[in-house]
Amino acid sequence: MQILSRLKKLAIEDRKVQALDTPDAYLAHREVFEKKPFLKELYRFYFDELLKDFGNISGKKIVEVGAGAYNLSDYDSRIITTNSAKNRFIKVVADAQEFPFEADSLDGIVMINTFHHIPRPRLFFNDAARVLKKDGVLAMIEPFFSPLGRFVYKNLNHEPVLDTPRTWEIPPGQVSNQIMPYHIFVRDNEIFEKDYPEFKIARVTPHTCVTHLLCGGVSYKCLFPRAMGKYIWKLEDLLSPMRKYLAISTTVVVRKAA
Repeated sequence: MQILSRLKKLAIEDRKVQALDTPDAYLAHREVFEKKPFLKELYRFYFDELLKDFGNISGKKIVEVGAGAYNLSDYDSRIITTNSAKNRFIKVVADAQEFPFEADSLDGIVMINTFHHIPRPRLFFNDAARVLKKDGVLAMIEPFFSPLGRFVYKNLNHEPVLDTPRTWEIPPGQVSNQIMPYHIFVRDNEIFEKDYPEFKIARVTPHTCVTHLLCGGVSYKCLFPRAMGKYIWKLEDLLSPMRKYLAISTTVVVRKAA
């Protein structure tokens, strides 16, 4: 473990990017994206994943929760980007546990690695059910706990992995729980659909076995030269049959009853 700790320190891109919800952190995040074209490619893949269940988004009101320095409005300016912390890259300051939107007003809510930071997910589900229209979509990219994913998130990531009781809430004193989405939508999927009959889990799609890991994400240095990017995607395709064991991210799509 000491070796892993030393490797992590050497690989950190910029310690400011590991701070949450500070102006310096958001600016540092943006700088990382500008320096790492492959990371932008990866996030465009995430954006496509989030929006594919909407079909044509023209005329639809879609809100991104927890939007960061590189977000869906960079991809499509019609997306309403929100965050609980004010920053220059969002359009609306909003608490995802109490949205500032009218009932039945949204076609979709999307997020990337944000849901596992929401302290009381049941409050979020209650208010998401209120603001989403019938047949509205809730889509998110979150950590996936395959055997490789479990190793990565427990040993190489600075955020905690907490085996919580079935209340799902983040314990006091913690700012996130990376395994919480996996608990809700995989371990406790039947409990979720029983407690929230207005919602149906449409799909849980594991993906990205090596792309995020090798490019370093926002926090760590990229492990390959830019010219090798297309080969990394090919490697990802070759590993796709093994996603159950190797994926470290997943797309979760939940749909409100029509």
